[in-house]
Amino acid sequence: MSDFRRTRKGMMTRRASIFIALLAAYAAVAVTAQDATAVVDSLGRTLGAPNVRSLQYSGSGSVYGFGQSYEPGGPWVKFVLKSYTLATDYERQASREEQVRTYLDPPERGGTAVFIGELRQIALLNGAVAWNAAPNGTATPAPLAVDARQLQILISPLGFVKAAMAASPTIATRTVNGRRFTVVSFMWKDRYKVNGYINGQNLLEKVETWMPEPLLGDMLVENTFSNYRDVAGIKFPGRIVQTQGGFRCST
Repeated sequence: MSDFRRTRKGMMTRRASIFIALLAAYAAVAVTAQDATAVVDSLGRTLGAPNVRSLQYSGSGSVYGFGQSYEPGGPWVKFVLKSYTLATDYERQASREEQVRTYLDPPERGGTAVFIGELRQIALLNGAVAWNAAPNGTATPAPLAVDARQLQILISPLGFVKAAMAASPTIATRTVNGRRFTVVSFMWKDRYKVNGYINGQNLLEKVETWMPEPLLGDMLVENTFSNYRDVAGIKFPGRIVQTQGGFRCST
């Protein structure tokens, strides 16, 4: 066989190998996408998400003053979250968040807002419009809060499932503190990466994303869910903890 024929045969072999490798890579991506869709669908059935169009829940706990601390690197100022109610319409991407906070007893040494007695705050969202409501009925536009409030819907258990179903999710397996999780990831608005951690009980244990923040840059926001219970045909966590930038924001 001439050198030319041997060289040509070698080139054809290499081309075939590259083509097979590309086909294998494409198949792996396709399988991953199918597997991710199946995982999200299974999670949705466990939580009861397909049957839920709107949801309201109430509770109490603690809330922390964003970026406020008594010393550099210290925890944020803590307040008593006397009452908290969040109503969400998943189809309209609308929400109404109302909270009443008080100072700790004895009072903390300061905070993001100085007030006497109780501080009531109402934050609203309807699609791409956000505003704040005052106790006297006046409304203040909050256009810079639109993405953050939309993301708050998305990083809730049912909101995550619905957003993942509408996206092109991928899956991976990660071990955190000795525990294995199935991690479903997708991009939202082409600029926010969202990861959801599903535990061995097929429950969503954590959702994380990164929000732009003028002082901190891309700030990690994490919602951790525990104490799931059955409520009117859906599974919903009895405890939700949110951290922002590594510090607890609400409990």
